[in-house]
Order: sequence, then C-alpha cells, then structure tokens
Amino acid sequence: MSKHAASLRAMRLGYYRRALMSAVTITSGAIRHGAPVLAVAPDRDFGNIVDKGAQREERACGGGEAAAALARARAAGSRIHIAGSCHSSAGQTLTAQGIRLRLEPDPAEPARWLDESQLDLPAGLRWRDAEAFANERGRTIPVLTDNLDTRVGGTLSVGGIGTRSILHGRQLDWVAGLDLILPDGSLCHCSPTHEPDLFRSALGGLGQLGLIDRAVIETVPYRPATASFKYQLPSLQDGARLVAEAIDEAPLPQHLEIVGPQIGSRYIHLRIGYECEDEAAAGRLLASPPVWPGITAELRQRRVESTRRFTTVNVQHVQHYIASLRGAAHLWNDWFFTEPAAYLGFVAFLERKLLPQVGTQDLVAGLILRLARRPGRPHHPLSYAEGGSGPVLHIGLYYSVAAGQGERCLTVAAGLGEAQAAARDLGGRLYLHGWHRYAAADWAREFGADYQAMLAMKRKLDPDFLLNSDILLP
Repeated sequence: MSKHAASLRAMRLGYYRRALMSAVTITSGAIRHGAPVLAVAPDRDFGNIVDKGAQREERACGGGEAAAALARARAAGSRIHIAGSCHSSAGQTLTAQGIRLRLEPDPAEPARWLDESQLDLPAGLRWRDAEAFANERGRTIPVLTDNLDTRVGGTLSVGGIGTRSILHGRQLDWVAGLDLILPDGSLCHCSPTHEPDLFRSALGGLGQLGLIDRAVIETVPYRPATASFKYQLPSLQDGARLVAEAIDEAPLPQHLEIVGPQIGSRYIHLRIGYECEDEAAAGRLLASPPVWPGITAELRQRRVESTRRFTTVNVQHVQHYIASLRGAAHLWNDWFFTEPAAYLGFVAFLERKLLPQVGTQDLVAGLILRLARRPGRPHHPLSYAEGGSGPVLHIGLYYSVAAGQGERCLTVAAGLGEAQAAARDLGGRLYLHGWHRYAAADWAREFGADYQAMLAMKRKLDPDFLLNSDILLP
C-alpha cells in the first residue's frame, strides 16, 4: 500500500471511530436465491457503523462447544459476546474486549419433530432451513421475518415479527421450551412451567441471561395458496388508522404489512394475504376485495400466489437492493405501542415532522405491522409494555446510507434518537436489535420495573457482566 493510500485509510478510519462513519466495503458476492444475501464486513455487525476494534473471534459448532467457550470465559474473567448472523445495527454483536463467539449449527444436532406440531430446533439453524423442514410435513413456522437467513437463537433473543404477526404475534410467542446455556456454561431447560421467570426473561432478552442452545417451537398447518391484494394508501397516518381502528371491519387476513415511503418516494402500499388450501379457493376470494370504512385504499393488484412466494420471495427485492449498497451503513428502528391513541400520535409526528426533517432519500422503507397477543403467554421484560387489551401496534424506519456519507449518518442517527425520545414520552417501546445509544437512564425511563427485574436476574446469573456486557447497562 502506498504512503498516500495508507494516510487516507488511517484518516478515514479515525473519522469513523470519532463519529458515525462511512463503512468499509462489504464483499457480498453473488446473490443467489436461498443463500445469505445481507453480508457483514469483517470486525463489524450488519449495521456497519460501530467500530469496537478488531474482533477476536472463536467459532462454536453446536451447544457443546458453545458451553465450553462460556465456561472458559467465566473461569478467565473474560468478556464474551455471542454472534450468529450479526444482524444488529448498534454493535450489539460486537465486543470492545474479549471474544466474539460465532455460532454455527452442529450437523450432529439437527432439527427434529417432538410430535405432530412441535419442532425442536438448534439455535444456529437459519429460519429458511427451519421453514423448509416444517413444510416437508405440511406445517409452517407461525411467524417468519423478512430475512430468513437470520438464525433461530438470534431472533428469539429479540422477538421476531413479520407479515403473519397480525394473527400470530411474535416468533417467541410460539416457543414452548428452551435449552439455555447459562453464563457459567451450565445447561438449563426452561419453559412456562419450569423456571418460568428465566424462560420469559431469556426470550427477547438480548442474550443477557444465557445462550439459547435449542428451542421447541409450535407449528401450524401450511396452506399453500394465498389470495393477495395490494392497495395504495394516501399516507402513513392512513396506514396507522387502518391497523389501529379499521382492519377489524373486514375479514382479518393471515398476512398484513404496510410499506413506504421508500427511497424518496411518497408511495405507501398495503399488502394483505388470505391463505387457502388450494388455488381455486384463493381465486374465489379475489372477487370480493376487502374494504374498510373511513380508509381511502386504492386497489392496485389482486392475484393468487403461492404462500411461500408471498411470505418470502416478495420481500427479497429489498434485501437485494440493500446488498447492492457496498459499504453502506444501516440504521433502523422499530417501535411497539399498546395504546392506539399514543401510536397514532407517534405516526403523525414521524410523518409531519421527522421524515420531512431527516429526509427519505435513503429510507429503504417505513413499515407498519400489527401484532396479535397470544392468550396465556407470559410477559417478556424487554419487549413491548405489559397491559392493554387490544393488539400491539408497530412502526419501523429502515435507513441504508451510502458509503462515504458520514454527515448523513449523523443526521439519520440524530433523527432516530429524536424519534426514540418521542416514542418513549408516548409510552412506546423500542425493539432493541436496531440502532440506539441508550444509557442506563434511558433504559430505566423506557422499561422501568422491567429493566430493574432484568438487571437483578443478570446480576444473579452473570455477576461480573461478562456475557454480552455492552448491551444491558448496570
């Protein structure tokens, strides 16, 4: 490397460390259907923003190797961070010191059926492979996210939401049991009836209380055809009113998402789907598209699709676009609200103030979902707030800022920080795998007694805060 090139590189890396920087080049390789699309640069997470220095990586194949690594770290007093697909934005899967443990599935520990509906899945398995395994028996994972190349343990450590959330809630709402590797390397099985506090706190718990080794998840029957409808909506606020107030006025679909604005466009589209046993049944539904009183929704498309295509293929064009942004920085946030009035006020704030202020030229998407509450499920401390009787309302903003635009990264990060404060004031909660720079005071204000309960359990199981220690602040 020439002296001039070396000087430029050092200057660029120094600026990156001081602020939100343009990211290093990501070598994503050819995009192939069924292969991981969203690549991660060395020593980074997918967000490609936070620099915690060179990562000292170890790999663990299966639960046995992972347990041994955690035991060694505890004995040595060393920090250890868990990383599967590294799909975080604020460095949650990076460590400033200690070891980053990369998890891979052990071929000797495959997915297996426990009965006609329950799957026992290794945490390192990608959801794409878990869904294919379920489909072989005519079953499906109740909730699938838009990125099936993330891993079972990773999304269960944050929540897992998708188009089927309108009927089925979160992925973690369908978990019947966990094999959890505790911070000292010991194995503990937990469920709603055995170690219930550990079970509900580990799910959605950001890996603070242990490493998920295996998860038992319930499945539902797979219906192969979907009657698909796409509408254009006038605004995000119309979309928010639809999910908060009007959607129940028509037959509730199995799938719902509202996407937009995107890449500077004001276009907002609603996509819904009704799953059916066959294409003939789906075709009959096309004759009567749903309408909702008080909502202006212009029908743009109706067709029969395979459920697999509706669930997974239709969202891959967004992933392919993101993957084409070599060296981009990815900043995203999602929020949950349990009170409709607060949710509608927050969406109005985003549309009227924040988005005009921050801009949408690199907003990959705004996203609105609705989450059902599954009866009888426990409350998870680091998820949406307890209370309320209706569905949980969601909105997300996903920015991908081109390489070399450090000032633009700062603008987007500041805007998301303003949105986080506004949501907190309205009683909303942040979905914690995205971008944030929360201090202990932010955790306490937003999560209150839930935060204190998690800290207490963390101190009990990991008193020296060695496991994933840069996330939950003591």
